[in-house]
Amino acid sequence: ITNMNSNHNDSNNKKRNPPRRNRASPVIEEYYKNEVKQRLLNKRTEIENSVFLSYDSEGYVYQSTAYSFDDFLKALYPISVEGVGDVKNPIRFYVGQTDKQNIVKGLVNLAAFLAHAMAVSIKYDVCDEFNIDATDAASQKYAVSNACGQWGNSYQDEGVCVGGSEEVEVATCNVDPYMEITAADSLGWEKAAPPLECRPRESQGDFTGHWDAELGVLNEIYPYANRLGVLHNEG
Repeated sequence: ITNMNSNHNDSNNKKRNPPRRNRASPVIEEYYKNEVKQRLLNKRTEIENSVFLSYDSEGYVYQSTAYSFDDFLKALYPISVEGVGDVKNPIRFYVGQTDKQNIVKGLVNLAAFLAHAMAVSIKYDVCDEFNIDATDAASQKYAVSNACGQWGNSYQDEGVCVGGSEEVEVATCNVDPYMEITAADSLGWEKAAPPLECRPRESQGDFTGHWDAELGVLNEIYPYANRLGVLHNEG
């Protein structure tokens, strides 16, 4: 589940060198394989038939094409066993490995994570944030500047390090006002807004318009702000 802005990576961004992977802890690796992974494999059918399901615009259920059980396991190993960030003290996704191998707490955390993923991503079968915040709900107009923040949020200000938090510093990067990036996908429904994108302004008078979901067209004749009053998608 990703926000499409300069504080987050995206599959369409410029290729970068892959990050150095941390060395797996033998104790944690054994716990993951024998406890976490094995329990998930035992429930594979139930998970596939209840978690990785998406809905079309009519409410019909189908197997997600963007998310799968195999990809879930492939992603879970490095973030829960190897961790990210500092090599000596990496941040790991909690599956009970650092709490005296408490498998119950670990599975509860996994369930909470998947429930959230179902609500904001898997349900819609998209892997990137999509334009869903209609500033004027009555006319179904979606601001292009929603790429900078939806529902009154300012993505450029999220993750700013306050009080010298090392964890926050590891998980964020500086805002790049010259970034040009487009989300990998968007809602696949008829007349839905296209993928969100960020790009630098050509001039101070440059502005962004809106997507008209009633007509299924982009309107950039006049400025149209998101809830925070932003009229650009820079940064």
